[in-house]
This record gives sequence, C-alpha cells and structure tokens, in this order.
Amino acid sequence: MTVADRGRAALYQAESMVRGLFEHAQRAPGRAVDVCGIALTLPPEARFASLESVQRYVDDALRVLGRPAEVRVRARAGVAGAHYEPVPPVIAVPTGAGERGRCARPWCCTR
Repeated sequence: MTVADRGRAALYQAESMVRGLFEHAQRAPGRAVDVCGIALTLPPEARFASLESVQRYVDDALRVLGRPAEVRVRARAGVAGAHYEPVPPVIAVPTGAGERGRCARPWCCTR
C-alpha cells in the first residue's frame, strides 16, 4: 500500500466516523452525542437539493479561498461516494436512483 493509499484510507475512515456521529445525533434526544466522554450537540446536517446547489457551494468556497472557480460538479452513476477528478477538475457526486441532477437518497449530496 502506498503512502497516498494509506492517506486515502485514513480519510475515508474519518469520513465514515463523522457520518456515523451525524446519523447517531439524528436519533439522539437533543442531537447530543458522546465523544471520548465529552457531550457534543451536533447541528442538523446540511443537505443539498440538487447538483446546481452543490456547484454554487463549490463556487462560493473557491471564491472565499481566493481561487478561480474552475471545478465542475457532475452527476455520478450509482450510489457510491463522490470522487474528485483532477484533470479537468471535476467533483462527481452520486445522486442515488433519482432523476439526473437531483439528490434522491438521504445520504447523497451532504456537506
């Protein structure tokens, strides 16, 4: 396993942990979760309604960072996680089994 693959695996593991915390908070009274003995109240997870709203979010984030808005967002077939394609810069987002460009599954298109 290369260094990049280990880093990618760690990122996916962290993403899974955070997703689990938000899912648990959704079911918990007052959205409180316990992390290493510390009670945290998590806000409702923001969700995007469409690929257009994901694109606006990406454009706004790049603007705040002072970067040119050169990243395009597109629909990805299937229901697996999003991925980034560096050349040309594209974020492929799964939209679930819904209409092309609409986020149909509850976990699709989350911030």
